[in-house]
Amino acid sequence: MWSTAGALLVVAFIDHLLGARWSLGLLYYLPVAFAAWRLGRDPALIAGIICSSFWGALAAHMSAPGAAELPVLAWGLLTHFGSFGIVAVLVSEMRDLFERERILGRHCHLTGALTGRAFRDVLEETVTAARRRRAGLAMIYVDMDDFKSVNDRLGHAAGDAALEAFARGVGRALQSGDQFARTGGDEFVILMADRGPHARREIERIRGSALASLAESGDVGATMGAIIVPAGRDMEPGDLVRRADAAMYEAKRGGKGSICIFELGERAPIHAAA
Repeated sequence: MWSTAGALLVVAFIDHLLGARWSLGLLYYLPVAFAAWRLGRDPALIAGIICSSFWGALAAHMSAPGAAELPVLAWGLLTHFGSFGIVAVLVSEMRDLFERERILGRHCHLTGALTGRAFRDVLEETVTAARRRRAGLAMIYVDMDDFKSVNDRLGHAAGDAALEAFARGVGRALQSGDQFARTGGDEFVILMADRGPHARREIERIRGSALASLAESGDVGATMGAIIVPAGRDMEPGDLVRRADAAMYEAKRGGKGSICIFELGERAPIHAAA
């Protein structure tokens, strides 16, 4: 807001110095458009009122209007504010549309999970931040069991309902800083912020919430593999995904609906269950 106010003052001051022969009227639209894009419609409308007031004050100062010219000045104020208001509304609507499209482009419309492309960016940022803070990480790789069969037998609506149920269950268990992504038709990844010594318990909690939600939706289950990276240990983003994926395939050997949890540096799973 302060940058918008500063821009308004600069334009008004220069407009005053140049006088009536060199009007900077068009430049008043810039602070209004900036406010609409950064702050929204209402702050931009306030900026439009301020711009109109500046214009009216400068016009009155330069022309010293008499009583007969006051209606002309009032009309000028009204038309200026109207044009500033139109710009404020149009730019704020464009920004809202842009933001909606950006969110839709980064999230699965069905589950609300990040898309695979968006997750790659988030994964890189999260791993870099954990490395800098020497914090731990954990990743869960999920493959939906019998998803294709349900789609073929019961139709895509039933498959979509199962995906939505799974996403609801996961969402209830996630904490601030966790990331949830749909990386394939029936594959998901959950990236967990540092849980310290409670990482395994938190993985089980997320799994329990997801499976309970799936149980309400029908015949689809989920097999999960997880990798825990303790604090102070380092791992590249791609390796983290590959190890979680490998843990998931190890879990499949124990049967559908199983989970297999590895900790970085351990050869055998620290936890495996059906």
